[in-house]
Amino acid sequence: MSRSCDGCNMCCYIPYIDEPTLKKEEWTMCQNCDVGVGCKIYEDRPKPCRTFDCSWIKGETPVEWKPDKVGFFATGHMEKVMTLFADPKMLYQVERTLREYGTGRYVIRYNDNPNQIAEFFDGSMRLIEIPQVELSI
Repeated sequence: MSRSCDGCNMCCYIPYIDEPTLKKEEWTMCQNCDVGVGCKIYEDRPKPCRTFDCSWIKGETPVEWKPDKVGFFATGHMEKVMTLFADPKMLYQVERTLREYGTGRYVIRYNDNPNQIAEFFDGSMRLIEIPQVELSI
């Protein structure tokens, strides 16, 4: 069964893009996104958009995990740990979805601070603050 975006715009919202033709902060909607429709510059979109790796489209996650319905998208399918990028306003939905369908361990990015993540494992989610390490040279 092939899958299509059908109005999902999570890839237009979550990722950071720093290209000569497009600058976009994480967790903001792309200026070229026609919400609910798709990219207004699809034929000329920058490389990060052309090479975006959505595990749902590729069939690597359950059909029920359509990103705009569950509040997250997954990239880089792995056997033991999968990284999810989640809309911070939908963390409750993310946890509920993982409890219902998820097996395994998931690392969840939910904001633009790489030191703050969530981990879902063994039926529960916990927020983790990774301490910054200062290197002295």
